[in-house]
Amino acid sequence: MNAMESRYSPLIKALSETIEKKANNKLSAYGVTASQMHILMALHHSESGVYSLKELEKMFHVAQATIVGIVSRLEAKGLVFRFSDHNDKRRKSVKLTSRGLELGSQAEKEIEDIGVWLTSDLDTDEKKEFLRLLQKVYKTII
Repeated sequence: MNAMESRYSPLIKALSETIEKKANNKLSAYGVTASQMHILMALHHSESGVYSLKELEKMFHVAQATIVGIVSRLEAKGLVFRFSDHNDKRRKSVKLTSRGLELGSQAEKEIEDIGVWLTSDLDTDEKKEFLRLLQKVYKTII
């Protein structure tokens, strides 16, 4: 590893922590965390409006217990509901409630604002290149 590569990790960690802190601060007005909002947004953007817990687990690269915890907190807030697949009772799925759909639409704007803030010092070409590079790096790690 050369000197430049040794600087990646601390910068990525600092970016991640700063973005999550800003997101959590903005989303606290809606009573949700960034992790919870990501689940709401995924459900909001899915074609069917439904994901199984297993699908969410894979999508977010987290343990089953983590997804179950996030979904449980969202369910307690009346933002999602869980149900069993009528063909396979072991398969648990999640769907937004009308309140969850409404909140997702409102809070999604807050998440978009963070992206605008994050890239505010970049010109249009730099923003495109930044996105391209982020996607390329992400493909490497998944």
